Amino acid sequence: MNQLVCRQLGWIPIFFSLLFVLLPFPEVQAQNGWKLSGQILDASTGQPLAFAHVTWGKDRKYGSVADIRGEFDVTVPASESEITVSYVGYIPRLFKRRELETGSTVIHLSPSNASLDPVEISGARDPARYVMKQVAKHRKKNAPRNLPGYTCEIYNKVVGDWAIMDSSLSGIADSSERENLSEQVEKMALVVLESVTERKGKAPDKASQTVIATKMSGLPNPTFAALATDFQPFSFYDDMIQIGDLSYANPIGAVGIPRYHFAMADTLYDGLDTIYQITYKPKGGRKFNGLKGILHVNTHRWAVQMVTAEPAITGFWNMKIEQLYNRPDGEHWFPEQLNFKMQLASMGESGIGIEMSGRSDLRNVNLDPSLARQKIKWVEVNLADSAGYQDEGWWDAQRPVPLSIREQNTYQLLDSVSEAHNFQRIMDMGEHFGKGRFPLGPVDIDLNRLGGFNLHEGLTLGLGVISGDKISRHWELGGYFRYGFRDKRMKFGSSLSFLPNPKGQSFLQVFWEQDLEEPGLRIMSSPYPEVDFSRNIADRRDRINQFGFRSLLQIHKAWQLSLQAAHIELRPAYPYQFQPEDGMPLSAAFILDETRVQLRYAPKERWVEVMGQHVSMGSNLPVFQAAWIRGWDTFSDQALAYDRLDFRMDWRGQTLWLGETSISVSAGKVWGNAPAPRLFFGQGSQVEDLRIWVPNTFQTMPVYAFLSDQYASLFIRQQLGGPIPISKFSAPQFYLSQGIAFGSLAHPERHSAMPFQTMERGYWETGAWVDQAIRLPMLNAFYAGLGGGVFYNFGPYGSPDWQKNIAWKWAFTVALR
Repeated sequence: MNQLVCRQLGWIPIFFSLLFVLLPFPEVQAQNGWKLSGQILDASTGQPLAFAHVTWGKDRKYGSVADIRGEFDVTVPASESEITVSYVGYIPRLFKRRELETGSTVIHLSPSNASLDPVEISGARDPARYVMKQVAKHRKKNAPRNLPGYTCEIYNKVVGDWAIMDSSLSGIADSSERENLSEQVEKMALVVLESVTERKGKAPDKASQTVIATKMSGLPNPTFAALATDFQPFSFYDDMIQIGDLSYANPIGAVGIPRYHFAMADTLYDGLDTIYQITYKPKGGRKFNGLKGILHVNTHRWAVQMVTAEPAITGFWNMKIEQLYNRPDGEHWFPEQLNFKMQLASMGESGIGIEMSGRSDLRNVNLDPSLARQKIKWVEVNLADSAGYQDEGWWDAQRPVPLSIREQNTYQLLDSVSEAHNFQRIMDMGEHFGKGRFPLGPVDIDLNRLGGFNLHEGLTLGLGVISGDKISRHWELGGYFRYGFRDKRMKFGSSLSFLPNPKGQSFLQVFWEQDLEEPGLRIMSSPYPEVDFSRNIADRRDRINQFGFRSLLQIHKAWQLSLQAAHIELRPAYPYQFQPEDGMPLSAAFILDETRVQLRYAPKERWVEVMGQHVSMGSNLPVFQAAWIRGWDTFSDQALAYDRLDFRMDWRGQTLWLGETSISVSAGKVWGNAPAPRLFFGQGSQVEDLRIWVPNTFQTMPVYAFLSDQYASLFIRQQLGGPIPISKFSAPQFYLSQGIAFGSLAHPERHSAMPFQTMERGYWETGAWVDQAIRLPMLNAFYAGLGGGVFYNFGPYGSPDWQKNIAWKWAFTVALR
């Protein structure tokens, strides 16, 4: 299961919204002042106002800041008789001491349309920008990932609800139905998820966490967990901030500061330190993925003490994160509370949407420098075997705030329904779907073998059966067959696999197959989740009858080693003949005794455990692949001897000025008696009447136009800024691409009956295209986009007729905004 499958099949698409619990606390007299605690809420929505200010004294410069849940606990000097409660964009309220003595400690603030008055810092022309430059200057030393070592516990809770607009309720004609719906929403939430994790980390940027307990309403034993880092980074110090599935330029990054507008909203004093409250948003006219929100900067180490952030340009899904930092050792800043809220306002025209809100509380933080010697697991998220079996008494002791009545009702009702309808079985089936399987008694149906399409076989139908976990989790016996309606041939095979760790990637397999193989033997693919139709549009296949073994060994989080040895009988299913060296007879069928060694290196690749499987979440650094294939003539007089080396490097990353950059480099060389099926065909994807864009290929080159025994190629794709929202039905996203390849063939006369060219002079192609030129809202949840582009072959292999050097291609996309 790859990164894309993980995102599609995780718990995330379930729902949501958090109803925060109001916690009024009575005032208590203290000898050196008067104590006050409570919560600050939005008067119109009832939602907590994270990081609202409670101040007193001259110019309101002294005081405290509420936490993420709007809760505060302050001691006001006895000499002060009043306090002011304020929040950016809201009308401040002044309270006399006698007003608060009534116990009214739930405070409501109303939104204001008034603009902010600037706050001056002596000696600074632009005080907010001066503060932000100091934050950027101290960013590396304040980032938790650069601490020598740390450990902490994290309690996470996610609560989901239907978001129902008043207008949708009034649209229900039946009053009893309307009342039942309102009563149901008030009585219980849609879902509640909780988890407790132990997190370890050390410099440079190494961290892992073990889920010691996980709980979900309606599931007795979930095999996933709601975590603080599912929707936001662990801290606000990365160059790019990941919120949900998108990356945004960090306003405190050195390259981000010039592109944001900052405004000083307030200043208050905390002992010897000063806290600056600064609002930020992208500058007008800047086209990039930007954020908006509020920063609280503490002059102690010029660190972020609190931050709220949300995308400056929203789509169907609205997302907001809130982070609060503290100094557990009195010196270093470390996250204390992390919140998020995600909302889909309305699905379709129903007026009924989904809200999902989460809170994470960090505790028992240890920043002892000696922890630099601790061992960090390379799988970043691990589930303890007992994670789903903690009792309610244990959970009560872990919760910083008791469950609300709604949350308790949610657990009680969904747990009882789950028991009656066996929801756990549905979860178990979800785990199998994540591996591309459907459980059927003691065996699994391989969903990837049910059918498909390519230009050689046409439509295919088949069936694959594999022994399931009920038989064994450490070995699998499987078989399959497939029929192609165009080539009218049956293919089949069987295998026996040994799995040392059922959660991991490693395996050893013996196999026998009578099947098809694409000529050119493309054994390396892109490490990124993307739709690739290259194998579907290829209309040539080699028929193979082979047996042998293959294995994969996960050496480390960044290293994978693949080994294979096989005896292969190969016959091209297209006109081709090969004249080997040393006077061997001309042949159209080949015996290959072949070994393969393949190595993959993905530095800083992230792995997590989801639904009982270790799943790669990708790497933001280049990914390298290399392979050596040898054909041996030792075991058979008819076998061919040759060597082949392959190399590939892929990198995809975000640049602040332009957007996503994608680079793919590949090269290879073959020595010896290698027929065309073991050489390199040009990386073309041009098929008449099938104008589909295929990444990292030449859109103007026919699929099998070139043949090489050595080659090198480069593909670059560059996004040009962010999408330009023109209307609900159009948000163009522009790209440029460039492809270059060189190749040669030492003995072209040995290959006959098949037309081809060689590529010594180089193949050059440039292209420009646009995604989401036309887009259609789907259920008000995402956009299905249609775009297209033009590509031009301007190299020496172009046609004198310039129109024949042009290829038009369509591009299909799915986007959240």
